[in-house]
Amino acid sequence: MNKRGQEQIIQVDSSTGKKLFIGLIILMVISGIFFAVWKFWPDNLDNIAINETDCKNGVCNEQVKLDMIIILSPQYSSEPRILEAVENYMSAVKADINWDSKIIRLSQENNSVGKIRDIIKSYYKNNKVKAVLIIGEDTKMPETNEVLNIDLPTTILWEELDSEIGYQVYDLNETYFGYWQPRNPHKGEPPLRIYPNFTAQEIDNLLKIGEQNTFMIKVSDMWTTGDLDAVKPEVFVSLLFPLKDTPYEDKVNKILSSLNKFSSRHNSYSNETYAYVHPDVAGDLSQAFQNLGNYHLIENCNPCNLNLSQSYKSLILSGHASPEEVSFSSSSSGSVSAENLVGLQTPFLIAQGCNIGGWYSQSNPNGYADMPDNFNFIPSSTICNPGKECMVSPSNEKHPVLFMELVMYPNDLQIVMLGIDNNHPSANYDTLISSLNSGKTIAEAYLSGYRDLRHLFYGDPTFRYT
Repeated sequence: MNKRGQEQIIQVDSSTGKKLFIGLIILMVISGIFFAVWKFWPDNLDNIAINETDCKNGVCNEQVKLDMIIILSPQYSSEPRILEAVENYMSAVKADINWDSKIIRLSQENNSVGKIRDIIKSYYKNNKVKAVLIIGEDTKMPETNEVLNIDLPTTILWEELDSEIGYQVYDLNETYFGYWQPRNPHKGEPPLRIYPNFTAQEIDNLLKIGEQNTFMIKVSDMWTTGDLDAVKPEVFVSLLFPLKDTPYEDKVNKILSSLNKFSSRHNSYSNETYAYVHPDVAGDLSQAFQNLGNYHLIENCNPCNLNLSQSYKSLILSGHASPEEVSFSSSSSGSVSAENLVGLQTPFLIAQGCNIGGWYSQSNPNGYADMPDNFNFIPSSTICNPGKECMVSPSNEKHPVLFMELVMYPNDLQIVMLGIDNNHPSANYDTLISSLNSGKTIAEAYLSGYRDLRHLFYGDPTFRYT
């Protein structure tokens, strides 16, 4: 090789070396930036609000510790005040009981019974989530029944996730005084069913929300084995729903005040528990409730004078009910309305009776849980034709307060348990009460044994006696 050729090679090698040197410097700079970002990135990524659609097909496989998810309905998913209040609530829960939480902002596209079930099921399987708080009345709810203008929602489809039970769907073709009847097998109409392995799309297709069918909770063949009364849930679900026809700002303020109340972690109460009970259902009230503090049983009260200036460890109401009132005797004075309890001084209200966990809607039974309305309801003594409207809303009359919204008022309530207690042998409330008395959260206490299907919870899943 001649000298000139050697010079060319040296020049090329020198150019390549410079490039490599510059590349090395750039790599070091990038590495330094990456290290700085990694070092100062927040550890608790679970507290960052994400869109549910960020998860692939509604399935979020992040292998991180999570105890609770808070699902925001589409109406409130981008409301900055609520997002901030939820962040504060999660921080307070973390400081109090060391729970890690995440916000899920629900989109309109994924606001369905089946897709919400998939989201909860994914977090349960991958992250061992044990509690879910759903905020927003526009969340699509499954229901157990409709009677006249009362929707009776249920959360059991979102709580029982280990394929222990199947579900049956009622048909809207046959009614009896406003109650939808199941398909009649004696007429060759087999019941429509939802099975445990159904996908979200299969569930939503079968429900046909607003078209033909309404979702009911039954065993897979109620005609041979009867109703299913108790189930072992995997996840605790609680709701925080303002009423639909309330002005938007008022709804936001109710949600904010509730979250601020939950964040205060202030559970001041006496050790007194009062149970007001109708004689007709006295035998259905679980004896386990007698272990909630100093227990006082009052049957057939007339009039029923609750002392709202008194602090209670818990208050129990069990009788014939509507979404706004519980009756303890045949007399009109032997009842308590939700409006009477707005200033209640107890963290835990248990109210039981038919329809008490539901709400009113402006439409006749239509096969799905309408958003809760705030309308007056004609008493049951009024004769109504099956399936016809039996509700009025006088413009000059104040709308009633419903039990499902009591936790959103400025009182001491942290959690409200509504529904029917059939005192089923499998639904062992001893474990629930003993867990609460030992300082467990209501979510953990609820998951400690078999539970009745007919209960709904409104309020803070992390409530506990301290």
